[in-house]
Amino acid sequence: MPNTKPPSQGFLDSLNNIECDDLAPVSKRKSSSNEKLMFFGRLLIVLILAVAFVASGIHVTSSFIDLTFNYQDWEDLLRSGIPSLGGGLIQAPSIPNFDGMLLGEDIPEPPPQEEADRFLLNRQRIQSATHQNRNTPGTIIGIIAIYSRCRTRTLVNYPVVQGSDNVYYLNHLLDGTRSAVGAIFLDYRATQDPRTPLQNFVIYGHNIGIQGARKFAHLHRIYNTQRGFSDYPYVVIYTMTGIYEYTIFGAARVHESGGHNHVCFNNNRHNALHYVEGLRYIQDNSRWRRSGITLNENSRLLSLSTCTNGPSHERLHIAAVMTNWTHFG
Repeated sequence: MPNTKPPSQGFLDSLNNIECDDLAPVSKRKSSSNEKLMFFGRLLIVLILAVAFVASGIHVTSSFIDLTFNYQDWEDLLRSGIPSLGGGLIQAPSIPNFDGMLLGEDIPEPPPQEEADRFLLNRQRIQSATHQNRNTPGTIIGIIAIYSRCRTRTLVNYPVVQGSDNVYYLNHLLDGTRSAVGAIFLDYRATQDPRTPLQNFVIYGHNIGIQGARKFAHLHRIYNTQRGFSDYPYVVIYTMTGIYEYTIFGAARVHESGGHNHVCFNNNRHNALHYVEGLRYIQDNSRWRRSGITLNENSRLLSLSTCTNGPSHERLHIAAVMTNWTHFG
């Protein structure tokens, strides 16, 4: 019979043959750098998708809420009326069908809520400027603002005053204080209604940058580069009764005695033709051109004039044509 060891003895012999390395812990396999990059890449993609999903949901919800409540706010404003300077309320003749607007029906829309808010805000500014100007010979006409294409930035934003001449507000502030900064003022020969036919609504201001005021100095950004001309296309004049919107179509350096500051044209056929010729001359001699502008005898012209850093007789002329107006009372 072969000499075999019992199982228990074989187990004891195997313990005697164990070496130190056999008792060491088993080392873990190290991950390669490529596997780590893939893991973090997948994690980053998941995080980006999650953030985009949440942001989209918030944006859609917010847009719907804003749309609903903005129409409701405008309806409340029309129902209650707009405060009048002389007391009382300016009432709208009728209330639009806001439910139909939300459903997409073909119903004329009221002025956007944002524009209504701006109108009320600038009415308050006009009232404040009128109080400030109470001891001077001028009359506050409104507020002039030059907006960017998205209407989130302004290049100019000042009250406009009209005096008995074109001299006083060259060196006086609205409160009558003598200052080289002056004020933004409407030509004394112009009527105060921007809708007057065959009228050049000329507004003057200094090219200056002292005492924290820039006045019309920023108009040069519209002339100096095509980007400036493109970025700030809109001029808006707020009055106590309405909003007048213009689109800039011309920018040129002219002689101070040129026709750019010719204000009034008699309302007859001969001068209507002369008026249209003047509009097209401005457009043809502009440094930059804007497409889609139609000029005729029914166009309402706005001219902004300031001095340059060149010869003393030179003026910067920015021309705009009225494209829309909203009457509030």
